[in-house]
Amino acid sequence: MISAQYGTVFTHSEYDKIQKVYSIWICPDSHTGQNAITDYMIREKVRLGDNTSEPADYDKLQVIIVTLSKDGTNSTDQLIRYLSLLLSNELPLEERKQRLESDYQVPMTYELGKEMSSVCNMGEAIRRKAEKKGWNEGHSSGWNEGHSSGENQMSALITKLKEMNRIDDVFRAAEDKQYREKLYKELQLTHA
Repeated sequence: MISAQYGTVFTHSEYDKIQKVYSIWICPDSHTGQNAITDYMIREKVRLGDNTSEPADYDKLQVIIVTLSKDGTNSTDQLIRYLSLLLSNELPLEERKQRLESDYQVPMTYELGKEMSSVCNMGEAIRRKAEKKGWNEGHSSGWNEGHSSGENQMSALITKLKEMNRIDDVFRAAEDKQYREKLYKELQLTHA
């Protein structure tokens, strides 16, 4: 992001024109089960000699990670509550829209409603993709009577991970058989 400024914000050796970059990550998958907002900044640490600089000369990047838990809509922090409501997979879309309008005065335009709907449907699409992959693997393994035990196991894994709000693990499990096997053991999901 800093180097992307070359040619637009600064050219050649005009490094003093580089603007500070803020990278904000919103992670709706708290592994600790807690809401958190964490800043990561560049700081100076002189190891030898006396060559200190002004913070404006080197502090060009700040990363902010906002981690949301399942109960984020009940947080005392307004940002956590807002983002948890906006990104919730638990609350119905219409309730979320109504609460955003009433609690946060967000005008619910057609475009915003459409965007919220696509975010809402993303979790469902992930689940369907992972279930299809599980069915294909189960079917190719010879478990093809109705719902195979491989499909049932994959479905149970997806359901469990979704309940734990571990969406990144759903993605990875859909693509990585070894990781999926590790999760089966971790969550004690074995073939029926």
